[in-house]
Amino acid sequence: MTHVQVDLLGPLRVRADDREIDVGGPRNRALVVRLALDAGRRVPAATLIADLWGADVPVDASNALQSIVSRTRRRLPAGSLDSAAGGYVLRCDVDASEFEQLAAAGRAEEALALWRGDALSDVSGLPFAPAAASRLEELRLSAVESSLAARVRRGDDPGFVAELAELTAAHPYRDGFWRLRLTALADGGRSSEALTVYEELRSMLADELGADPAPDLQELHLAILRGESGSRHSHRTLPSALTSFVGREGAIDELEAALADHRLVTILGPGGAGKTRLAVETARASLDRFEDVWLAELAPVTGGEDVVHTILAGIGQLEVAVLDRGTAGARPDDRARLLEAVRDVEGLLLLDNCEHLVDEVARIAEDVLAHAPRVRILATSREPLRIIGEFEYQLGPLAMPADHSSVEEAMQHSAVQLFVARAQTVDQSFVLSAATLPAVREICIRLDGQPLAIELAAARLRTLTAGQVAARLSDRFRLLTGGSRTALPRHRTLRAVVEWSWDLLEKAERDLAERLAVFPGGVTVESARAIGGGPDTDELLESLADKSLLVPIRGSTTRFRMLETLREYGVERLVERAEARSVREAHLSYFRSYVERYAPQLRDSRQLAAIAALDAERGNLTAAIRYAVDSQDRASAARLVALLGWYWSIRNQHVEASTWAEAVLGLAGEADADERVLPAGTPAHPRRRSPRCRGAG
Repeated sequence: MTHVQVDLLGPLRVRADDREIDVGGPRNRALVVRLALDAGRRVPAATLIADLWGADVPVDASNALQSIVSRTRRRLPAGSLDSAAGGYVLRCDVDASEFEQLAAAGRAEEALALWRGDALSDVSGLPFAPAAASRLEELRLSAVESSLAARVRRGDDPGFVAELAELTAAHPYRDGFWRLRLTALADGGRSSEALTVYEELRSMLADELGADPAPDLQELHLAILRGESGSRHSHRTLPSALTSFVGREGAIDELEAALADHRLVTILGPGGAGKTRLAVETARASLDRFEDVWLAELAPVTGGEDVVHTILAGIGQLEVAVLDRGTAGARPDDRARLLEAVRDVEGLLLLDNCEHLVDEVARIAEDVLAHAPRVRILATSREPLRIIGEFEYQLGPLAMPADHSSVEEAMQHSAVQLFVARAQTVDQSFVLSAATLPAVREICIRLDGQPLAIELAAARLRTLTAGQVAARLSDRFRLLTGGSRTALPRHRTLRAVVEWSWDLLEKAERDLAERLAVFPGGVTVESARAIGGGPDTDELLESLADKSLLVPIRGSTTRFRMLETLREYGVERLVERAEARSVREAHLSYFRSYVERYAPQLRDSRQLAAIAALDAERGNLTAAIRYAVDSQDRASAARLVALLGWYWSIRNQHVEASTWAEAVLGLAGEADADERVLPAGTPAHPRRRSPRCRGAG
């Protein structure tokens, strides 16, 4: 069906696929306006008759209405105006509805841009119009107030003081416009003029209503008399960006929408995922929606007792912002002072880097949300705060290009955009080309699309080519060490980022995480138990996922995947503890049994399920074979290759089958009798025709 757009915020305008439609005379236009006010919902015929004619109802009103509907329907796209159970329904989009949604989401300037004149101006004399127009006008004035409040907070547009003077003259009883006018004058250094304006307001109210200004206006008057600024401008504490923001623009929109619906939003992700930068940019984009935006940076805080101090400093309520580590912690009145400071403010509190203080942060956040109903909290953490009503926003990797992407296609992906942008800051001659794209793509993929790792890799282009960086990623912790000198120590190198995450784990979580590092193809509860996970494996896996060490992959069977960088670190730890061999042996044993379970099913009615089971573990099966070959375990390697031969044949992966058969043939020893049959469809190597070759194949 053709898309119909009806615009009511000004003279009636009806469009279909950007083509304007003339719906006919005054009654036709009135019908469209009235139905558009309830777009998509049935309006009874009796209601339409009363609304279109009022007291002048024609003798045969039903036929008159049907005639208007019929004439209007002919002018509209088919299917947009229909009869429905004794009434009519108009299927369309309406600018008034869009305006209300944008205004409710705090996007006042976008909402106001939809207005072209007085709402419902074509039908102002009809019975239904005044109430609807008055409601929309009230919403418009509220949006104007919100928009001007944002400009006052920014303090970057002194010209709107005259606009506020016009608004207070046009709407003398609207306190919000007076408040903004006084604040703008005081913030602009025009306090004497602000006091004169206040006296004008006081006299007007006394003469016309016998009343005094509202209490908040009286408080503002006293603040101006004391020489205090009209507003706090606390949002100016947001750090200025030193680099362009790349790759998360859509996430800002999603987070703004989440903040419109939820009072606590937590951005979750592993270290180096870009949580802090995204939160700050979201807060910056939300300035128009809030009276105050505060930032409390918790990363340097080492004890839970200092959390309240840090938040008080962030909102400008701590006399000395620098924490005195010699203090005995927060005084009992600090928490009360915090709650009082935010109680009546419409504000956004950004709590950054909560993971090492998550219990204390959760308690304070819950107190703030309970005592300050107009405050919303945006937190960043590697695990949720676990407060009722918390909206968890899981930050995924940057988008990466597929194989065989062109240069133009690759540049549409955020991981590549970030690498190129940062690379060009250290090597202005660097360009993404057909020659450099393969290396750049490999870097982004092997670094899991994680922003910090990609930025550290790009920084190495001071002395290396992209190809050399890609080639050295097998030693990524030694390679990626060129972080900002001013960053916290745990953000300066890739190793420091991972070590910080590891140090926050409990011992049982840390032990399991290191064992899971041998699974390149993801892990299930069953396979995790096989390598020593223990009876509480389910809980530990969920906990590691909560702490952003694992990525859950939901399906018929829940799997967990570990980022490549975390896997490499985990393997390092296993090697340091001399446990790598035993864990890999357990991994090999499990997957040998796994193949023995499913390979026979490939030849009966269970074939499809068996193929799916082997597909799911393909990365782990390859790792098991590789370990068997590398450790000279000919029996296990030959057994796996023989059993997987039919699977590879079904999947038309004959090269892989031959490659592994060749590797097994190079091992010392003889195959067992049941490994001496060459799998059907698997070509033997042309240079080896001996029975031993067929047995290994």
